[in-house]
Amino acid sequence: MSAQHDQLDQYDWMTAPSHFMTRRQLRAAGLRPNGQDVAALMVRVRRGRRLVAHLYDSRRAAPKRTASPAQLIAIAKAVRGHQLAAALRRGITEQQLTTAGDPGAAWTTTVVTEKGNPMSDNQTTTKETEESVAREHAEYLREQLIQAEKDARTPGLFVGQVEGAPHRAVGPAEGVGWVVDYARRELHTHLAASRHLLGEHPDWKPRYDEIDDAAVISTKVAPVGHGQRVAHLRAVVAVNQSRYRRERRAREYDIAVGEGQASVDELNALMAEQAEAAKERLSQPVRWANPDGVALRLTDALTWRGELDVADDQVVRLVGSFAHDWGVIVDPDKATVRINPDHDAAERQRFDEAAVLWDRESAVIDIVSASGLDPEIKGQVMEAIHRWRGSEVDYYDPQQHIDNQAARREQLGAELAELPLPAEDRAYLDLTVDYLRGDVTGVDLLNTPVSVDPGEEARGRMAELLTLYAGGSIAPQEMATEIAVMTPQDQELLREIGRNIRDGNKPDLRVWPDYIDRDEFTESLLNYLNDAEEQRAEADYIIDNFHPDPSELGINDDIESRLHRMAAAHDALHDTVKTSRGLVSTERHQLTSVLAEIETGRVLTRDQLPELLFLDERTKSEVDDLRESAVINAVLPDLPQEVSERVTAATSIDADNPVRQVISTASEKLHDTVRSVARGGSGRTVEQSRELFLAQRNALGKALGRAGVDRDTMGEIRTMIDASAKTAAQTRTELNNRRAQWPTRVDKFIADRDHAAPAGPAPAGRACRTRSDRAATQAAASEPVPAPARYSSTTAGQEMQR
Repeated sequence: MSAQHDQLDQYDWMTAPSHFMTRRQLRAAGLRPNGQDVAALMVRVRRGRRLVAHLYDSRRAAPKRTASPAQLIAIAKAVRGHQLAAALRRGITEQQLTTAGDPGAAWTTTVVTEKGNPMSDNQTTTKETEESVAREHAEYLREQLIQAEKDARTPGLFVGQVEGAPHRAVGPAEGVGWVVDYARRELHTHLAASRHLLGEHPDWKPRYDEIDDAAVISTKVAPVGHGQRVAHLRAVVAVNQSRYRRERRAREYDIAVGEGQASVDELNALMAEQAEAAKERLSQPVRWANPDGVALRLTDALTWRGELDVADDQVVRLVGSFAHDWGVIVDPDKATVRINPDHDAAERQRFDEAAVLWDRESAVIDIVSASGLDPEIKGQVMEAIHRWRGSEVDYYDPQQHIDNQAARREQLGAELAELPLPAEDRAYLDLTVDYLRGDVTGVDLLNTPVSVDPGEEARGRMAELLTLYAGGSIAPQEMATEIAVMTPQDQELLREIGRNIRDGNKPDLRVWPDYIDRDEFTESLLNYLNDAEEQRAEADYIIDNFHPDPSELGINDDIESRLHRMAAAHDALHDTVKTSRGLVSTERHQLTSVLAEIETGRVLTRDQLPELLFLDERTKSEVDDLRESAVINAVLPDLPQEVSERVTAATSIDADNPVRQVISTASEKLHDTVRSVARGGSGRTVEQSRELFLAQRNALGKALGRAGVDRDTMGEIRTMIDASAKTAAQTRTELNNRRAQWPTRVDKFIADRDHAAPAGPAPAGRACRTRSDRAATQAAASEPVPAPARYSSTTAGQEMQR
């Protein structure tokens, strides 16, 4: 990073003042940087690398440039050219298109308003107008189709242009088939989109029957809810892809026949290999828990239907699954997809979402029942937790279990408070219950028991860190800080690898390949979540906006690639949760529930994810850091708003007056400085912050004096500003003290862990193992000692540098 950038204000991730925006955020707000330099930086350290986002001051930004009159004229000219080309394709000459005709009497007849109730039913009138327009346009399109079909049977008609010259057909239907297809598609598209306006009129019923029978997506009944809509999209993609593959094979065979017998024999041999591979794939068990993988299996089965017995069997099973689970009816013969109107998908969706919550609460029972609570009190605790969860989800009213979860949690807290629980046991129960139900907003993470050994958590990150270390992206001292939480045996093993790297060797950096890398898993989970969100948006779009060509959905587009990506990610994420070492049982339950929530649609955006994804101390401390912004917002007033209200009460200056703009800018700068003092980490010393604060306060005072604010009001504003500065300094001290507790507490945990571990020789290579759940047992008997994101160890740093 340049020296100029080092002098800019730096903010932690997602803590910059609201008027600082990235280029993308400016663009979304309809602004551009307006030539200004980078105003500040937003910095985050992720996986050993420093990520920097450039921020611009939105107050100095300018609106996006609009098109000039000359550009608008050029656009209009291009649009006119497209209109002329479309008219020529329909047999309308340029002269006919541009010559003005008699507009009719309606344009010159005076409209006489009828007397009566002036409060007319505008909504009814608007609906009648929409229905009238829809009917008239449908009639027009039908006439166009009838004329196109007539023209197709008449030789010599004008049907378009070829290289600018008129082209006429020389025989019936020659070269005009596309005109009929286009007219039919235009009519059917309009009918499907306007069905709610046209109704089931006898004139259009045959057309609707034709649409429903021939279209991949039936318009009779629209899918509802997340599960049915996404299942509908998957079925449509499977039908389209299988049809496309079968047609492609038929084209390839026609080409081979034209090339001769040798090409036919070669193609037949290739097809036999593909059929054998498909038979092997279709013979594997279906992973029903992977809905995207099921859709890919359906594609495979439909592709080879009628050619492989196993494909025929799979089609029956898979089509039956779509119909039973979500009421999505796939017709393999017609290659269509429709919705069973008798299937209550909305109720099924609510039940699935409630079942996910019930599974979360059941996990609490599993974890607490296996804990080391005092047997004398454990039975009463389990009874309270069983009452909190309930016996089952009511299938006829599943939403009740979701709606009353807050009240049930409050009742559980009251029951536990009446039991004679030690403080550490109560902290353990609160964390377990709230973490597994996905809401730890009321939990003080600094006072929670340790559930994951920091050394175990670090094992999962070592492959990535060693790679960065070998590439020179991490200094020896920084690497020593990362490994300081590990056992002495693990540290010695890593130092040996470091010496090999220093000597130019290429040791295997995957020391513990079966341990989970939590950063890597989080990144994969977020990518999977983004794909799930886009998949749902695509499913909504094709229903709510009527896709013009549904037979092309899923063929060489983002939907197809996303389907394959999500199927692979689903299995990879679930396998990681199930088999990776370094996770405790509580975390496995949490991650399994998160994946289930994504798949049921209960979680579709990043903001809906649990605040605390893992239980390791590094993750806890990072979440605790993010909470600091809420603490600062709660104790510090909004200085710009407070100053503005007092100036408005004391003067008659309009808000648009330049003097008010100067006051607003000065108060915002002062507000940012006060917040940076409370937050800390701005890169300025205390003395520098004080000097900047005094200069900005004086600048605001001068602006208030020029605005004519009276002395008493100015005194009130200064008192408020000084009080805010004092509160900010106190808040910074409190937050710094809180941050300092993380490394202190983890140092004690590490000391207790290493003291309790039996002495022995350091294991070599991959034989180095410790029990992944050891920390859970230790935490039950020791006081809560969370760990920080980073640790210091001078001795370890010297060893890594040798």
